[in-house]
Amino acid sequence: MKFENIISYLTAEASETERSEVENWRAENPENEVEFQKVKSVWENGIHDFSDKTPDINMAWEKINPSKIDNKVFNISKSKNNFTWVYKIAAVILISLGLGIALMNWEFEKFGLEKVSALTTGQEAIVLADGTEVFLNKNAVLYFPGEFAGKEREVYLEGEAFFDVSENPEQPFIIHAGNTETRVLGTSFNLREDELDNAVEIVLVTGKVAFSTENKEVTLIPGETALWDETAGNMAKAENKNPNFLAWKNKKLEFTQTQMKDVIRDLERYFEVTIIVENKAIFNCNYTGKFENPGLEEIFKIMELGSGITFRKENNQYILSGGDCG
Repeated sequence: MKFENIISYLTAEASETERSEVENWRAENPENEVEFQKVKSVWENGIHDFSDKTPDINMAWEKINPSKIDNKVFNISKSKNNFTWVYKIAAVILISLGLGIALMNWEFEKFGLEKVSALTTGQEAIVLADGTEVFLNKNAVLYFPGEFAGKEREVYLEGEAFFDVSENPEQPFIIHAGNTETRVLGTSFNLREDELDNAVEIVLVTGKVAFSTENKEVTLIPGETALWDETAGNMAKAENKNPNFLAWKNKKLEFTQTQMKDVIRDLERYFEVTIIVENKAIFNCNYTGKFENPGLEEIFKIMELGSGITFRKENNQYILSGGDCG
């Protein structure tokens, strides 16, 4: 149940349908009712007067700061998970105060979680409390709890990572990336949040996953990929035909009669450079080659031998000239 729906219920702003959803959720099991009472307690001890013309964010935060809430209202342990949901409630309250813009810079769901970042010059491997292995590509960030105590194992990803999830049918593993959610029981896959293209891409290696946004969902089997385009609002599922989706992890690039436009795309992604092609005709050429721990200029020099392509470097860009498909 979303916290926003509970707040709408408490403020009598929910529709009949929304009220029924909250009441049915409360009746499902005692744990839901306990959660509802926690939210209600924080709300009733928080802020009710929205008449001020100019919201005071400092005063608002002071009133809902978890450290200021009387422990007699409900038992707050020092576990990080409890603080997480308190901050979520705080987010809803701040939205109600008209502080949505400030909230955009405050990612409350990540408060109280541990954080691992991969350096710009390397990668990072981590084993989570449940035995799940995560390999972060450079610049990626993972937020996770020290222990998975609830019904679900939830983590938050920024950037790209490979997950080998420890199997536990009783406790699904959920990865939040951008506006997507990947739900698994035990499987391995690559997940990449691309802020530049405003998209999230997943490629499944083993097992089965449900990949979804707020209103769209696809189920993947091994060898399939899905791409969520946030700008277009489009979810696309297809067979994965790119053997290099894990090149960042295994340090190998492989091309088998691959169109040059796709070769250029993979090289740009792997080496994080911009490649400008002056002769657009070579985009339709095919290329075959295998490289282990490759260097970009090494690849270009090999290309020169058979295609007539020449290259030069200008700043952080590479310019490809000439060449044909002969």
